[in-house]
Amino acid sequence: MQHTEHMPYEEVPADAEFGAMTPEALASLERFGREVSAAARRALRAHAEAGETASAARAWNVLASADGDYSVREAAHVLNRDPAISTGQRRLFAFIRASGMVSPDDDVPRARHERHLRLRPTSYDHPRTGRRVPGRPQLRVTAEGLRYLHRRLAGHASPALDEAA
Repeated sequence: MQHTEHMPYEEVPADAEFGAMTPEALASLERFGREVSAAARRALRAHAEAGETASAARAWNVLASADGDYSVREAAHVLNRDPAISTGQRRLFAFIRASGMVSPDDDVPRARHERHLRLRPTSYDHPRTGRRVPGRPQLRVTAEGLRYLHRRLAGHASPALDEAA
């Protein structure tokens, strides 16, 4: 096997014996190994950081799906995760009513807030007859409604929905 004075790592044959290589070629291979190792560490670090972001995004997508909604109590808990917002179920109900999002007499969402609030039918077993009877509908907050309420309640940070539930 013929050796040159300097053999870069791209030109090192796959079946080369390390004992037969020049010191320059060995140094070049050593530098290459360090560069590959450093690049692998950087890639692993970036992958781990991207994984954390992706898991938070997946949690938000699951919680903020178009089909999902929250009771006013659950919505208050989610909104409370923002340090700028301090609310509970009763305060949030009062805010929703005071801001005109629902009609004052029966808590039916106004047309302009139908994407923010929903009514979910409920029922219960009548204590005397034992029959299932319709109950008062429950007011629910949609994911879009959470974002809307967050803006209206002057929240500054995005709600931490990945920790809710």
